[in-house]
Amino acid sequence: MQARAANAGFTLVELVITITITAIALVAIVYGWSITAQHSGDVTWQAKTAYIGQTYIEEILTKRFDENSSSDGLLPCSNDGATTFDGAVMPQCTAEASFGSEGETRENYDDVDDYHGLNEVPLSLLDDIFAGNNNPYANYGVSVAVAYDTTEIVTNQMVKRITVTVTPHAASGANPVVFTAYKGNY
Repeated sequence: MQARAANAGFTLVELVITITITAIALVAIVYGWSITAQHSGDVTWQAKTAYIGQTYIEEILTKRFDENSSSDGLLPCSNDGATTFDGAVMPQCTAEASFGSEGETRENYDDVDDYHGLNEVPLSLLDDIFAGNNNPYANYGVSVAVAYDTTEIVTNQMVKRITVTVTPHAASGANPVVFTAYKGNY
C-alpha cells in the first residue's frame, strides 16, 4: 500500500490573506511614491529662489548708500544736511518718500534706494541667451522695497533695510520668499 502524499498548495483562505496583505503594501508604496513625486521639484524651485534673492541682494549692496553720498564713498550724507564729516559738510540724505528710480533706467541705478518699488521678472537678461522663451526664471517675480531702519540705531537715516521678495512660479505652490539685507551710511 502506498502512503498518501501531503496536500501541496494553498487553501483559499491563505490565498485571500496573501492578496490582501500584498494589496495594502502596494497601496502604501504607491502613496509614498506619489508624495515624493509631488515634492521632487521643491529643491529646484528653492535653489532658484535662493539664487535670485542672493543675486539681487548682492547687486543692490554694491551701490552707494544714497544719491547724495559722494560716489567715492568718502563723504556720507546726513539727516540734517548740516553735519560735518572730516571737515566737510555732509549733504542731506534722500527723504524716504522720494525713494525710487528718480527717472533712471534700471541699468543706471547708482544707489540703494533707486531699487525701491522695482517689480520685474528676474534675470530677464537671460531671455536673450535662452531661445524660444526657455528662460528658467521667466515664471518667477521679484519686488524690492527699501526703507530707513531705525529699530537698532536711534539715529535716523544711517541704515537702509533692503527687502527683496521672490515669488516662485505658481506651479510650485510656494509662498513668496523674503530676503533682507542692510546697507550702512558709513
